[in-house]
Amino acid sequence: MEKRTETKQDDGSTASLTSETERAKPSEPDQFDGGADKSQGTQIVDPGCCGAELNSQDKGTALASPQPEQGLAEIENNDSSKIVKWRTSLGHRLLTLAGVAMFLFGRLFIGLMFDGSGWFAADLSVCGIPTMILMLVVSHFILIGIESPRGCKLTSLIWKGKPAICYRKWFQTDSSGITYGIKHVRWEVMDEIELSWFGNLVIRSGVISGPACRPDVILKIPSSAGVQDGQKELIKIARRKKPNIVLNQRLQKSVNSPVVRGQAAMQLVFSAIMIVVLFDVAFSLFYYLELLKNYYVANVAATAARGEIYKIGLAEGEGKRAVDQAVDRNIPVDEAEKRSPAENLKIANQSFERAEYMRTHPFPLSWISSKFLHGTIWAGDVARARVEDLWLLGEKEKAIEVARKSLVEQPIKSSRMQLSLVRMLARSGQREEAVEVLKKTIEDHKGSLLPRLYLLALKREASSPDEMKKAYREQLDGSYENTFGIEPRWPLGSGDRPYGLESWYSPDERFLLDRFLQTDSGIPMREIENKTKSSEANATFSPAKDQKKKKK
Repeated sequence: MEKRTETKQDDGSTASLTSETERAKPSEPDQFDGGADKSQGTQIVDPGCCGAELNSQDKGTALASPQPEQGLAEIENNDSSKIVKWRTSLGHRLLTLAGVAMFLFGRLFIGLMFDGSGWFAADLSVCGIPTMILMLVVSHFILIGIESPRGCKLTSLIWKGKPAICYRKWFQTDSSGITYGIKHVRWEVMDEIELSWFGNLVIRSGVISGPACRPDVILKIPSSAGVQDGQKELIKIARRKKPNIVLNQRLQKSVNSPVVRGQAAMQLVFSAIMIVVLFDVAFSLFYYLELLKNYYVANVAATAARGEIYKIGLAEGEGKRAVDQAVDRNIPVDEAEKRSPAENLKIANQSFERAEYMRTHPFPLSWISSKFLHGTIWAGDVARARVEDLWLLGEKEKAIEVARKSLVEQPIKSSRMQLSLVRMLARSGQREEAVEVLKKTIEDHKGSLLPRLYLLALKREASSPDEMKKAYREQLDGSYENTFGIEPRWPLGSGDRPYGLESWYSPDERFLLDRFLQTDSGIPMREIENKTKSSEANATFSPAKDQKKKKK
């Protein structure tokens, strides 16, 4: 027997509402109109769509949402249909926001680090967290624009009306179908719904392909963006609208499994942890950038104080350009030319002491800052900057000791630090230890030519021509075997293997060419021998002599 209820209208008329049990009977086919009885101005609302029955004149009445969590779905009612707008979970929003903010922050960090030094006047050690907050705000508005109807239209050529990034809006349902972004799919064209390995709800339709082929994919919705109730409600409506719709086994298992009430809470906790880590990363990166800046400024000032920065330009007229390139830091070129060596040395010492204090006193609540400074690749960069500054400031023994300690602590042996240690040992007269370090470098980097050239350059100064030829043959054979292998290769010509990963830096070139060509930083030895004592004194900085000149 059919169960009905009657409602009283304002004009005295009545309308009968069929219960959900009777509507689900196969004898009453679904007409895909939302179950609306338009007689006498009454709207019959599909219970699967909204979970409640409502008269069309009660537009302003708050509707009971079938979802257990408040704010996840918005229900709208108009004269034609009732729309349920499902929102993504708070945890998903935080993770999406953090990902976009980290991308923008990383681009800003790379720009500050490599694109210029105009920010050197500022102290970035305290700017990390405020900058990340700004990136989060900017990312929020960018994501809102991406998933808006206008944003979906702008990217429709690529994403076909779907949002490029699902942020706050998940999907919405009404009497005619489901909408994701601005792409709308009607209930009657759906043939299959499956849950993919990647956590997407894939909706397929055979309207175009026909029964001979597998239905085409017409819509993909990220299942993990919302709560499990939203997925269950979507499947419930789809089954009511089209009883013969096919669900894959993974989706059936997900629909039949009980709702885990703590799942959303766990996702929210994980998202909160990610936000905290994000702030720590922002603080640590800017702290690290400020640390490198101080080592950098100390390097420039110490180099200018020793008078070595002006020997880079070899040809007349190139000296100014060389100075511009080398002193493009916190010291303008005109000021560097006017400063005395003592003033430059003072700046170098102040910057180095500031960097050392930052290195030895990281922020105690920052876990990532300590990792940057100990046992990582970033720590190797800091150690190499310290070594260069210590050498320029005259503390040569300490520089060598820091380089040795860094090679012991680093999990990945850096060839740049190893070769830096070799250069310092060679210039300090410790050739035997330099050769041992080079042998270890060749063993760690068997396919590298550079340490083999270093070894040949050191042997050239203390070996006879016959011994030099023998050493050359050994290093050439070893390099050939470890790098090129057996040649020729197939196909002929295209299978040859060049030195694709060999990196040369200016200290490497000067160290090698000075020994192979008998020069000093590109200046022939005969010119060095003809230098006057006064020019030699100007090339080497002495604070005591400079102070005496000032007193006179």
